[in-house]
Formats: sequence, structure tokens, C-alpha cells
Amino acid sequence: MHDRNVLSRNKYNDDLEKLLISIQMEVSYQEHPQYKFMYEMINLANEEIKNKNYILASYDLGLIHNFPKDDISKWNEKYFYSAEFLDYCDNLGELNKIKKIKIVMRLISTYLIVIP
Repeated sequence: MHDRNVLSRNKYNDDLEKLLISIQMEVSYQEHPQYKFMYEMINLANEEIKNKNYILASYDLGLIHNFPKDDISKWNEKYFYSAEFLDYCDNLGELNKIKKIKIVMRLISTYLIVIP
């Protein structure tokens, strides 16, 4: 999802919109919770885009940019929690963004943490 870099430059374009729609459609048919998490993170990014918060949207997409679209078994869960999620929280570090972290934590607990 390299086009998230467009957002990090505080820009948005039609190509990125089409890409996000395409990815969201692809993952919406998948049963794995990781795909549902991807879907919801794209929803969060789209909310930020609507509010012209492109940098925040880039953080949302950055959190899932290493999720494999074709074979979720290739997902590196350890790296996600030890690096990507921590970076995400650090990027959102301002107090007024804590609500966003709470939303993402809820999504993680719903879709990514499976307790047998």
C-alpha cells in the first residue's frame, strides 16, 4: 500500500481512492479476522480523509501496509505488535489522539487477538 505515502505528503488523489476501494472490496469477502481488521482500518482512514486529516489517514494505512492481501498466513504478528503497532501509537502520541488509539485497540482485541 505504497500510495499511503501520498497521504503522508498531505495529499489525496483519485488513484488512491480507487486503490482503497479495491482493497476494501477484496478483503470484505475474506473470513479471517485480520482481513476484517484491515477493512476497519481502511474505514478509519477514509473518515480521516473525509475530514482532510491526510497525515492521520496515512498512519491508519501504515498500520496495515504489511498485511498480505493474498495469504494471511504470511502475516508477521510478532513484528506487527513489536514494531508497527508501537510506531502507530507513537505517531498518534498527542493526548487528543488517545481516542483513536482506543478505537484501534478495540479493533485489535476484536479481530486480531484470538483467545482459545
